[in-house]
Amino acid sequence: MEEVLRRTRDELEGRMLARTRELTQLHERLMMETARRVNAETALRQTEAELARAGCLMGLAELTASIAHEINQPLAVVVANGEAAQNWLRRSPPALPAVAESIQAVVTEAVRAAEIITRIRSLITTAVPRQASIEVNELVGEVLTFAGAGLAKRQVVTKCRLASALPPIVGDRIQLQQVLLNVVNNASDAMAEVSDRKRELTIETAMHGDDTVSIVVSDCGHGLRTSDPNRIFLPFYSTKEGGMGIGLSVCRKIIEQHGGSICAMARQPHGAILKIDLPRGEWP
Repeated sequence: MEEVLRRTRDELEGRMLARTRELTQLHERLMMETARRVNAETALRQTEAELARAGCLMGLAELTASIAHEINQPLAVVVANGEAAQNWLRRSPPALPAVAESIQAVVTEAVRAAEIITRIRSLITTAVPRQASIEVNELVGEVLTFAGAGLAKRQVVTKCRLASALPPIVGDRIQLQQVLLNVVNNASDAMAEVSDRKRELTIETAMHGDDTVSIVVSDCGHGLRTSDPNRIFLPFYSTKEGGMGIGLSVCRKIIEQHGGSICAMARQPHGAILKIDLPRGEWP
């Protein structure tokens, strides 16, 4: 009996020692796993912080690029009118009425530049656009006036096919002017190197269904240069050398904020077509 008890005790002690070793090893593995989990959570938090910082930098870059891109247009008109005023003053006698007209144009474009900055800031902060009733054909006329000097310099012939009796749309006039001006200038840029055919820019307005007003801008330039037309609306994507790739991205955001859509397609045999659809609306 004593021998049996001794063997049983030794066996129990051996089992206890083995179990203790197992528990010790398990504890060590749990400690290592806990340390790895803590390290992983720390790395995750660091990554999230870096991603948040990258997002802030991307937003800042988009805002900066948007302002730089959009503000160049009225600034170019300011410079052109300032130089014109100087030329009128050099005449003998000075052409004072023409000088006054040029100065008024400078003031108008400077005010428009300030309004563009305000609209871009509201766009980035997702503020509600300033609403007003807008006649689409009038909007086209205003934009062609802004772009007239640049189009003439590049010998671009403009053709307008504007539908009559279009219903008004409701939106922010300055923002929609910038969208259409951006599209027109892009079309002009696309035809800058064309030498084997006439440089033609066509703007059409029409009703699409019962509730949508369409603006279609087509050119005979180099085309979209991509198999996926939607890529041109991605931020920082550009087919132009030195282009920032921000203009059409902002344009799409503006149009979507107005409840509309913008798309691009190839034009045969040359060029591209951009189509803007906006809902009709009555301003109260």
